[in-house]
Amino acid sequence: MRRRSRPRRPRGSWMWSRPLDRVRRWGEALRAELPAADERTLRRSTGLILGAAVLLVFLLVLIPLPEPLFSDPYCTVLKDREGRLLHVRIADDHQWRFPPPDHLPETYVRAVLAYEDRRFFLHGGVDPFALLRAAWLNLRAGRVVSGGSTITMQLARLVRKPDSRTLLDKVIEVWYALRLEWRYTKEEILLLYAAHAPFGGNIVGIEAACWRYFGHELGDLSWAEAAFLAVLPRDPADAFTPQGREEVRGRRNRLLLRLSEAGHIPPPLLRASLAEPLPSGLHPFPAEAPHLLLRALSDGHAGESLLTTVDRSIQRKAARVVALHHHRLAPRGIHNAAVLVVDLSSGEVRAYVGNTPEPDPEYGPEVDCVSAPRSPGSTLKPFLYGMMMSEGLLLPHQLISDVPVSYGGFSPRNFHRTYYGVVPADQALIESLNVPFTILLARYGYRVFYGMLERLGLRLPHPPEHYGLSLILGGVDLSLWDLAELYGGLGRIALGKGDRSFLRHRYLLGEEETLRARSPTQILDPAAVWYVIEAMAHLVRPENEAGWEHFVEGRQVAWKTGTSWGQRDAWAVGITPAYLVAVWVGNADGRGNPQLLGARVAGPLLFDVLRELPLPDTWFERPVDRMVPVAVCATSGMRAGPHCPEVRVEMLPSASRRAPLCTYHKLLHLDAEGEHQVDSSTYPVDRMRHEVWFVLPPLEAWYYKRSGHVYRDPPPPRSSFRPELSLAYPSDGAVVYIPVDLDGRREAVVCEAVHSREGAVLYWHLDGELVAVTRAPHQIAITPPAGWHTLYVMDGEGLGVSARFRVEESGVRPGTEVNTGFSSR
Repeated sequence: MRRRSRPRRPRGSWMWSRPLDRVRRWGEALRAELPAADERTLRRSTGLILGAAVLLVFLLVLIPLPEPLFSDPYCTVLKDREGRLLHVRIADDHQWRFPPPDHLPETYVRAVLAYEDRRFFLHGGVDPFALLRAAWLNLRAGRVVSGGSTITMQLARLVRKPDSRTLLDKVIEVWYALRLEWRYTKEEILLLYAAHAPFGGNIVGIEAACWRYFGHELGDLSWAEAAFLAVLPRDPADAFTPQGREEVRGRRNRLLLRLSEAGHIPPPLLRASLAEPLPSGLHPFPAEAPHLLLRALSDGHAGESLLTTVDRSIQRKAARVVALHHHRLAPRGIHNAAVLVVDLSSGEVRAYVGNTPEPDPEYGPEVDCVSAPRSPGSTLKPFLYGMMMSEGLLLPHQLISDVPVSYGGFSPRNFHRTYYGVVPADQALIESLNVPFTILLARYGYRVFYGMLERLGLRLPHPPEHYGLSLILGGVDLSLWDLAELYGGLGRIALGKGDRSFLRHRYLLGEEETLRARSPTQILDPAAVWYVIEAMAHLVRPENEAGWEHFVEGRQVAWKTGTSWGQRDAWAVGITPAYLVAVWVGNADGRGNPQLLGARVAGPLLFDVLRELPLPDTWFERPVDRMVPVAVCATSGMRAGPHCPEVRVEMLPSASRRAPLCTYHKLLHLDAEGEHQVDSSTYPVDRMRHEVWFVLPPLEAWYYKRSGHVYRDPPPPRSSFRPELSLAYPSDGAVVYIPVDLDGRREAVVCEAVHSREGAVLYWHLDGELVAVTRAPHQIAITPPAGWHTLYVMDGEGLGVSARFRVEESGVRPGTEVNTGFSSR
């Protein structure tokens, strides 16, 4: 971060101690410096100096130093964790002026002192030898040929920025130098001078000059380069004209010879330095992590030199991977992407790629997509899974419903529009099924889930009622940074960080660690998190490329994808014991694309970045000390009940001991033939057969069988009344002709069913896909394409009826059944 000059402890100036002895020695030294001066000229020069000294004492009382010393704006400078330059933003006054560096290379220090101020570490800001010598030379020449200024006096002139160079200006400059020496150390003065010296054009300061003229870090200065920068501020414009460049070359080479004579440069290196050419042009600054610079500016760090946590090697690899994927995705209408790589243990950012190298400004390449809020799709599902396990409301492999549901008009669907009937919870997470997790959220309570997310540090702009059950399917906007912090908390709980797991991720080196959430293990039990990580490590999606488990040389990765509604955003987050990688792919303007699927576009980018990282061979340790043995039904995954035929003992979160018992295995009372369920009020007890059956609700059972599972329906109850369901239209085998409007639009087929029980709910399926859920009157309007179709209608008790019909789009034919219902636009 920006280095601030620190005030030095006040000390007495050496100029005021033993003044007579000092004056005597100055006189002797002056005679040695000016052997040809006559006594009259010497007395005149001494008088001028003494008069100036009296004026200095007067000014010392009346005129203070400015505070702050410099009001010039600085560039905002971004450096990696090793101090290497990543990016720079020009100062507000359009000058390339870096904040003062922490240190200067020895080559430059020796060069600038040899050229500007050989007694810098011996004087107190004013060199009397240099001043008297300059006065004598100027008097003898009849014009100003030497200024006698020390580096401290030149710093004073840079602070004041005088419009003229009169004697009064010189006196004030001397006074400023004395005050500067009083306030700052020699090292600080040299740093301030080097940071504000002019180097030609809009280049100010040695660090900016080093990059613009030589294109490398300040610490890599050669002797020839250091000498060039030492002599250039004397006349910075010389760097840009042919005649001036030759003068600069001469001054540089004379300085190099002087440094060699002083023993700093050996003869072989001197010859190479003298032969080294002057810089031929200006180099551009590095332009890595530009969007991290934008984030730093928005965080209030303008004008600072920022030492970040970024690993330049990882940053470059991640940026290269993003560029390769952009080259592949841009022709398909997907123009933007972002990647965040975080050291999992510390929460420090190692790479921040905020966007693609998109050349067309229409597609928003300047947008920081790491910070932009987007719909996260299904990426919050692991947190609901973990929270419910932590409270004993769900076991890892427990069966949950996967059937069409509707909550006040909100009717979620699985991505592939198919249903399992019932599905183990971990499989629902692995396949990212929308319907089972909506059912779980309805059971858990969206308000409770909202509150838990807030306790984990998530700040949402609207109350929970604004989102409702859509919370679990991406109804809330999150940034990639937010998502990385949430998943980072999961990973650090798995690492055993306990209540210091949910951290605010940091991108500035040395920044204090702050918690995103307190006591997160009260929300997410470490044992439950281990099961979350295990499920994510086995994530497989039907649209995935085969063999992804081998992409990272056999090392495990726990990962999750997400796709927002309308396919506007594709997400992927990967967790390993060493790193967390978060990926977003989409369009900055929110434009949707049918190919924007988390597993199809964000997943490959995630694994390509992971392949570039030094991943460990280890995996998260199972927290057995946080687990307890629980008897679990082998079929339902619930806590074993008295009728479960097969039981296994699993090590589960401690809250699992209070989980509900299995509700699927039931003891049925059957008649002697085993054909009907009976009870003691209608059937002799001594003739009953008692059998344990695996029983699913009718709707779950129908979808369970339809998804390919073997399931035996339990015998129906013996009853005098059975409900009836019939399909009024279309009838089985019907040919339906759909009229076409004058403007070419197709009319709709109005289908109708009748159920004998008032209040029955019917589920309509066209060609195996749920298309509607109705209460009386049971009518729906559909517009199927030409050809054969199957319409199946079922009630909540499993009673169903179907019809197979054919659709044609020509005129009405005699003797055929036609659609006479009302059309739906």
